[in-house]
Amino acid sequence: MKNNIKVKNIIKGIAAAFGFLVLYSVVTNLVGLGMQGYFSLTHSELKITDPLAYAEQLVLFAETNIMYRAIVQFLLFIAVLLIFFRIKNIKIAAYVRWNPVSGRNYALVALMSSSAIIALNFFMNVLIPADIAQSAADYTTMMTSGGLLINIVLVILVGPFSEELLIRGLMTTRMMGRLPLWAVIAGPALIFGLGHAAGGMSQVIGTIMTGLVMSLVFVWTNSMRASVLAHMLNNLFAAFLPWSMITTAISVPIQFIIGIVGLIVAVYAGYMLYKRWDKEAMLSI
Repeated sequence: MKNNIKVKNIIKGIAAAFGFLVLYSVVTNLVGLGMQGYFSLTHSELKITDPLAYAEQLVLFAETNIMYRAIVQFLLFIAVLLIFFRIKNIKIAAYVRWNPVSGRNYALVALMSSSAIIALNFFMNVLIPADIAQSAADYTTMMTSGGLLINIVLVILVGPFSEELLIRGLMTTRMMGRLPLWAVIAGPALIFGLGHAAGGMSQVIGTIMTGLVMSLVFVWTNSMRASVLAHMLNNLFAAFLPWSMITTAISVPIQFIIGIVGLIVAVYAGYMLYKRWDKEAMLSI
């Protein structure tokens, strides 16, 4: 990594990184306004006769269709990106570092991410008060309230790919070589956590922790494919394992032991991945 990080490079890196985040926010709001407009047109009479009932049904409509909204805004964002990169004549795969890695690295990524999310779930179940954790559970339930197919498409495919594309592929890559390493890893992880604020404080804490894992994976492999794999496994374990049943059946001391074992395995896999890290990949592209 470059030893002398100039202030102008830091400003340039932050501006470039947040530019795509702003674009995604614009797309998200446009989709939200579109859904609201559709509901308003189809319930225009109710809006006039009973504004309170209209507002309640609008909220219910938004919550019921949150999964479909996420898919639509993802597809629209991809379309805008493809147009942008086509105009700029830039190969998007190289820009976001859609690089292949060795089979051993994929295995280490899988081991690190899966053991980390298992350890995190057990630790948070013991340490986070039940009333605070409930909002995160409700948020997860809402995001997985569709059928099996829509859950797989959104939670395991669309969610990981879209979030990694935005946070790691478009944001972290602009910070590499321009910002200090700690900022390259911690900054996107913090933004990733704050983006899940709808699930409450425990959701924010949990996603910041998992975001750090995925940031490390991305930096150490120089590959968005690896961070997408880590994200997919995270969502698979976090959203589809019956954690309430598992934690109820296991005593607190055993949960601590499992959490510690999971943490040790995650640290070991991360260390092995770090040893294979090509530090030249940290240079800005």
